[in-house]
Amino acid sequence: MVPTVQTAYAHPFPIARALASLQQISGGRAGWNVVTALGGEENYGLDTPLDPRERYARAGEFVEVVNALWDSFPAEAFVADRASGIFADPGKVKAIDFEGEHFRVAGPMALPSHPAGRLPVVQAGASPTGIAFAGAVADVVFGAVPDLEDAVAQRAALRDAAVAAGREADDIRFLPGLNMVLADSREEAQCGGRVQRGGCNPALDRHRYPGGRGRCGRGSGGGEGDRRFHRAARWVAELRRPVPGSGGADTRTTRTVPGRVSRKHAP
Repeated sequence: MVPTVQTAYAHPFPIARALASLQQISGGRAGWNVVTALGGEENYGLDTPLDPRERYARAGEFVEVVNALWDSFPAEAFVADRASGIFADPGKVKAIDFEGEHFRVAGPMALPSHPAGRLPVVQAGASPTGIAFAGAVADVVFGAVPDLEDAVAQRAALRDAAVAAGREADDIRFLPGLNMVLADSREEAQCGGRVQRGGCNPALDRHRYPGGRGRCGRGSGGGEGDRRFHRAARWVAELRRPVPGSGGADTRTTRTVPGRVSRKHAP
């Protein structure tokens, strides 16, 4: 379980406690997806969002405080001995006394860490600032990359960022995203994928290659193959259309096109 927690408007102490509780409940199978938040400031009484420099500086401190809190009450300090009445070994529970630009937290943590240790930190920043931040704090980075070449390049950049932050290059793992296009055939899916990546435009192709084959390799003579090509293009366009209320976010990984995925179960 890897919940997403923003660092722009939250405070590290309750977040550290909530995530530590999740780690205990899940048996050491939790993680933390760190986001710096874009928008939402009006829900915290602010008129303007934080600028990128401040967001990432705050996020860096936030992660530092949370990790320090997790370390302040190690699993081995938890005694829970009913006979002696000892809850924890006070010699192993330490205050953190953190004072930074954005946070001041005394600590220690209010509950012990899980024997599995710290939760892995997940990040998804792809900008130069985001990659530098991930290199400093992340254990895992999820990347929405269009092809293998870009995935290799981003992985190399993340490894370099980890080294620049004083870590080992292998301290960070890169998980490239899988972007699927569902269709009735492999050819149709590949065609839809090219449309999604912006490799062709069905409407333009019909004018540039009248009666012939467009850049996607589909005929434009009005046959069944041509109709399938344009149907695939419409599916992709629908997948890319923001869901109302999503704030314009790209929802292609979560949106379901009616009648395509569960046709056999349709009423």
